[in-house]
Amino acid sequence: MWSLLARLHDGGASIAVGTGVPLDRVEIVTMHGGETHVPLSDVLPVVAIASAAALYGLRAAHLARRGRPVPIRKAILFGVAMLVLIVAVVSPVHDLGERRLFSMHMVQHLLIGDIAPVLAVLGLSRSLLRNLLAMPGASTARLFTRPLTAALVWSLNMTAWHVPPLYDAALRSDLVHSLAHVCFFVAGMLLWSSVLQLVPDGASNANRVGALAVAWVVGGVLSNVLVWSGRVYYSAYVDAPTTWGLSHLDDQRLGGGIMLIEMTLVMGSAAVWLAMTMFADAERRQRQGPARTAGGSREPRPPSRNASHGRGGRPSQAPVDR
Repeated sequence: MWSLLARLHDGGASIAVGTGVPLDRVEIVTMHGGETHVPLSDVLPVVAIASAAALYGLRAAHLARRGRPVPIRKAILFGVAMLVLIVAVVSPVHDLGERRLFSMHMVQHLLIGDIAPVLAVLGLSRSLLRNLLAMPGASTARLFTRPLTAALVWSLNMTAWHVPPLYDAALRSDLVHSLAHVCFFVAGMLLWSSVLQLVPDGASNANRVGALAVAWVVGGVLSNVLVWSGRVYYSAYVDAPTTWGLSHLDDQRLGGGIMLIEMTLVMGSAAVWLAMTMFADAERRQRQGPARTAGGSREPRPPSRNASHGRGGRPSQAPVDR
């Protein structure tokens, strides 16, 4: 995709799917009359990202007209998330990762499955998602945003797509490769929606820290397997040309190291934030406890007339020791 854009940037192009073009490819006609066919899997991600940005803009404009504008900070974060996705699928990162370097492919997966979802969740709000959450089946889908469930989905997805047969299949097939990217992004959105409490789920911060711990342990095991590997696991890179002086094994180890560092920084930061939130909540409850006791205390009531007198208002006599 990057090489295609480099060829077309100065001439412009029109895109069409017409007769004589395979269903899995798109015909691009340049302003100079040239034609080229590119995989549909190269075009659809860009269309999907542009559509998501447009829908966000339309919803934000609607809320602004109703007097509930989206904070600028959130709009910027969502926009950066879309730019991160563009970099992941339409830049040298994509071509290098697909054809030469496992480490660049790891960078691409982390951008799609971790960095972009974090930024997108920070850029969303319940008011932006209100119509989506009201759709049929939304309540069932929200079960997957519970912390431990989301962490298990993220862990299974990350592990499955790095099993050599499935990983190699994704590199051989554009369709499978696109499916992998969708799975990475959806799993990341589920995990970070839960951790950052985008949608109320009743879970405690302790559960969210536990979910991060599960994801970090699974990712840590996978990254350490790659870092300490003694052979190249993925056949697609065995015969790939060496790049930047890296051997294939060193490239694989570098990819594992990048994953370990990124997960430690991102998930570690989120865990620290959650821990600080837990401590702040505990301190607030501790301060409110004595305040409620002090505010609710009353002066002792004087004994009632009946309490200080016997029945009929007669003074009661203290018992006499005999």
